[in-house]
Amino acid sequence: MNDKHKNEEEIFYAALGKKAKIDRDEYIKEACGDDDNLLKRIQALLAAHDIDDDFLGVSAVEEGVRLNESSAIAGPGTKIGNYELLELIGEG
Repeated sequence: MNDKHKNEEEIFYAALGKKAKIDRDEYIKEACGDDDNLLKRIQALLAAHDIDDDFLGVSAVEEGVRLNESSAIAGPGTKIGNYELLELIGEG
């Protein structure tokens, strides 16, 4: 990792340690100095970090939803439309 990225990472993690937004903003402005590009990158990283994205915390299936149990019982003799199942050839 080159010094530029290491410096960016150090500033980012140090800024995360600041609880108040105003303290965080003051710190990154001071740490970035005259480097506007670095300041914008750090601000973008912090904004992305602060997004409350609960993607993995949300269930893929709504509570109370039940699968159609009739399809789980399909076996020999079951009719599906014009077709009749003659034998079970596998499960999975």
